[in-house]
Amino acid sequence: MNRLYTRIILALGASLVIASVAFLVPLCLRLRQVESEIKDYQATLRDQEMIRPLQAELARIAVQQLPEGLETKTRAPLRSRELGSLPELFREPARRAGLTLDQISPDVQALPLDGYRQMAVTVTVSGPCSGFHHYLLSLCRLPCLAELRRVTIRRTTPDHVQMVVSAMLSVQN
Repeated sequence: MNRLYTRIILALGASLVIASVAFLVPLCLRLRQVESEIKDYQATLRDQEMIRPLQAELARIAVQQLPEGLETKTRAPLRSRELGSLPELFREPARRAGLTLDQISPDVQALPLDGYRQMAVTVTVSGPCSGFHHYLLSLCRLPCLAELRRVTIRRTTPDHVQMVVSAMLSVQN
């Protein structure tokens, strides 16, 4: 009789251990997965908290008026016969800003758009950092500028940087 009770107790104990393991292992695995998800959400939240001041500043800037001196003339496309003076159109503002025009690459495959064409132009200038603000303002004032696509700035030496500007110019036949 003692042996029977012992076997029953051992069988019940083993069943209890097996049932506990069968229940606890998936629970522990799910707990680890939830903890990992929580860490990911916390990292995302930290990133968003770091960006929040920048977002507030951008929202403030978006509702501001144009700074004084940034007003542009009425937009007017370049005439086809003026395309020969395209390098000078970018060289003169660079010279006034103390920069050097390194390269200008117009895309001769212009896109037709409402009787006008837009021509992609990539301009590379280099020089001291202090001149880039003035140069970008000068480019924004160009009457034929349709869109600034991309501005990339790269440090070449401790005192000089190189700026690559991709823009779209309006051209009229």
